[in-house]
Amino acid sequence: CVERTCHKLTERCACQQDPTCFWSNTGGRGRCEEQAYGKCPTLDVALVLDGSGSMSQSFGRHPHGFYAMMEMIRDWVKMLPLSNEGSQVGSNSVPAGGVRVGFVQFSGLSGSTGPTGGVVNSAQRTPPGVGANGRLSGDLVELQSDIEWHEDHHMKQLTFIEEGLVMASNMFSQDSPVDGRRKIIVIITDGVLMDGDRLAGVKSTLQQQQVITFGIAVRRFSARTQGDIDTEAALRPVVSAPADD
Repeated sequence: CVERTCHKLTERCACQQDPTCFWSNTGGRGRCEEQAYGKCPTLDVALVLDGSGSMSQSFGRHPHGFYAMMEMIRDWVKMLPLSNEGSQVGSNSVPAGGVRVGFVQFSGLSGSTGPTGGVVNSAQRTPPGVGANGRLSGDLVELQSDIEWHEDHHMKQLTFIEEGLVMASNMFSQDSPVDGRRKIIVIITDGVLMDGDRLAGVKSTLQQQQVITFGIAVRRFSARTQGDIDTEAALRPVVSAPADD
């Protein structure tokens, strides 16, 4: 394995000497980024993360799948060409290139239903006063605090996602302006969505917001199992077309 170190280079000259790196002035603050990410368009990305109890199992050589996912996300965020905008910027974000990220964790108990039948208290984002305050942010320090909070607040319940997608949609409504930027949701899950038959409404809302939804089915073993196949099948109706890419 070769460790990517662009984000560790603080001098422009050293950054430009590495062909895998790109010097970005996004947000008015120079920063060394991975070449693969450094020229991305302006992006707002909501990660909708499976916090169900099954994510506590071992995945590959890692003894705990949820922590493994959060460690991967921590490394990924460090490589992104972040916009350097704090969460307080909100919908005043400037489309000058760069990425903002928000986190939503989903899980829930089947008995916790609301007046419409949906499972309530089945999603969470960081509360006010913690990291990015549950909002989109392009500030690395805020995002790292969010990741730590989710690690400490693993929900460990069942795989109900509807409220998590609604929460992500609200995040875009609150913080993501209509200025041509790309709006992305990435769902990461290891199991069949237990409320997959309830998602038509929130999917329609996301389409109206012009949000593109991707899904990642994580698996415990190197060989693809029937459980993995079922997870992929459950994601297809939720993600944007083409669903099999």
